[in-house]
Amino acid sequence: LGLLNLSTLELKFNPELNSLQDTEPIRPTITQSWEIGYKGIIRDNILVALDGYYSRRKNFTGPLQIITPFVLVPNLKQDLIQDISAGLAANSDIANALGLVGLTPQLAAEILVDIAGGDLPDNETPVAIVQPNENNKGVGSFPELMLTFPNFGDIRYFGMDVSTQIIASEKLTFFGNASWVSDDYFDHTEINEESEDLELALNAPGFKFKIGGQYHQKNGFSFMASGRFTKGFPVISGQYVGNVQSYTVLDVGIGYAIHKAGFRADLGINNLFNSDHREFVGAPRLGRIAMIRLTYTTDRSG
Repeated sequence: LGLLNLSTLELKFNPELNSLQDTEPIRPTITQSWEIGYKGIIRDNILVALDGYYSRRKNFTGPLQIITPFVLVPNLKQDLIQDISAGLAANSDIANALGLVGLTPQLAAEILVDIAGGDLPDNETPVAIVQPNENNKGVGSFPELMLTFPNFGDIRYFGMDVSTQIIASEKLTFFGNASWVSDDYFDHTEINEESEDLELALNAPGFKFKIGGQYHQKNGFSFMASGRFTKGFPVISGQYVGNVQSYTVLDVGIGYAIHKAGFRADLGINNLFNSDHREFVGAPRLGRIAMIRLTYTTDRSG
C-alpha cells in the first residue's frame, strides 16, 4: 500500500502500511508563550525596546492529506512468473509440449510476462483503493479518495526583538530594529512524529533587520531612507511549498508640506535599486515601486 503526498504528488510504497489507519478528530492548535522585555529612554534622546520570548506550539493543523491508501503491486512481474510457472509445471501435457520446443515452465512464464509487460502496472501505478466498509457502495461503484486535515507537531523555539530610536536633533532621527528566532524549520524528528512526510515551517524569516533615518525641516521639507535585510526561509503552507531567498532593499521617501494651506505631498520609492525578489512562495516577484500621496487637512478648530 502507499499514500499520495499532495504537496509533492509523490506516491511511495510503504511496507509498514497494511490497512486503513484511524484518524483522530481535529484539535485546536495550542500556543504557550512566555515573554520578558524592557522599554526605556537613555540620556533623554535614545529610545530602546528589548523583548525575549519562548514559545511552545502543538496540534498544528496540517494541509489536506489522503488517508485512503492506494494498492500497489511492485512485485507483480515476479509474482506472475512464479504463479504461471507453477501452473504450467502442474499440467503435465503443457509441460511436455514445452519440453519438445526446448522450453521449461519457468522460461515460458518469463516470455509470457515479457510480452505482456507493456500493459502491466509499474511500481508507482495504483490498481485499487482501500476504503472503509461504510463507504463501499457495492459492485459497479467507483472507489473514492478520502481526505482530512491532520493534527500533528509539538515544537519549541525562542527568539528576540530589538528596536531603537536615536533623536540626534530636532531635525534628524535615526532608527533600527532586528528580529531573530532560534529555528524556522522542523523536520519529523523535531516535531516528534514518525512519518518523514510530516514537517513544519514558521513561514517567516529566522533573522531580519532594518536601519534608517529621517530628516525634517520646519519649512515642511522631509526626507527618509532605510535599508532592510531579510534572511531566506522555508515555506510550507498548503500548496505553497519552497524557499524564499534572502534579499536586501533600500527604501527612500521625500515630502513637502505647505502648513498654512493644509497640503502635503509625499513621494515614496520602495526597493530603489530595483532588486528583483520574492517575499513569499507563490507571491509575485517585486521590483521598484513608487507611490505619490497628496494630503489635505482641514482646520476644524474654529
